[in-house]
Amino acid sequence: MLGLLAIETGMRWGELVALRPVDIDLKSGIVTVRRTLVEVARKNSPTGQRVLVKDYPKDDEQRLISIERATCQQLREHMMEYAVRDIDLLFTSTAGMASTLKVSLRAAGLSSPRYVPRPVGGSDGRRRS
Repeated sequence: MLGLLAIETGMRWGELVALRPVDIDLKSGIVTVRRTLVEVARKNSPTGQRVLVKDYPKDDEQRLISIERATCQQLREHMMEYAVRDIDLLFTSTAGMASTLKVSLRAAGLSSPRYVPRPVGGSDGRRRS
C-alpha cells in the first residue's frame, strides 16, 4: 500500500510515513500533506530524538493530492485490517519505518531502493549547454 501511494502521488518518504487517516478524504479522493518526518542529528534536535514530526510544508501551504477511487478502497481496507484510527500513523511496523518500505517493495515485486547518482552532462554532474 505504501509503495502504491508513493508511486501514485509522488509524495516524499517523510510525507508518506507521517500520513494519518485524518489526512485522507476517502470520499473525495484527496490526500492533504500536512506534516513530514525529518531526521536530524541529536545535537540539533530540541528533544534529543533523531526523527521529528515537522509541520509541513516549508512555504506554509498544505498540498492537496488526488488519488484514484481504487486506491481509496485499498486504503480503507488497509485501515480496517490494521485497525488504524484517525490520529494513528497510517503505515507502521514493529520493526520500524524502513522495514515497512522493504515489505511494501517486496509485495510489489521490487527490490530494495538504491540511490546511484548519475552525472547529467559532464563528469562533475553539471548540465552542459
